[in-house]
Amino acid sequence: MFPIIFGLLTFVSTLLGGLCAIRYRKRFGILAAFAAGVLIAVSLFDLVPEALRLATIASVPLERVMYVTAVVSYSSLFLNAIFLSTGYALLTGHAPMCVTIRRIFRGC
Repeated sequence: MFPIIFGLLTFVSTLLGGLCAIRYRKRFGILAAFAAGVLIAVSLFDLVPEALRLATIASVPLERVMYVTAVVSYSSLFLNAIFLSTGYALLTGHAPMCVTIRRIFRGC
């Protein structure tokens, strides 16, 4: 019974998200950025506690784990900014992602 309920819940939430995207076409970039942020936040909230638990088992300092996480995150943003400024994103098809990141930083 629970798989059917979760399947229906997934269907309804996807349908509502699609209807919101159709209704607010002018703000689709903001909606897409919000959805991407939610997706990343959910995955981080799932993965970071597991990484911290494994780090304590392996006796790795937690500061080092958080430092590596921050460096990887910021270097990803930095590389996206470089590729956006050089036109590389337009050639490879990564322009929508870079435009979304630029809108987040500019507050558009």
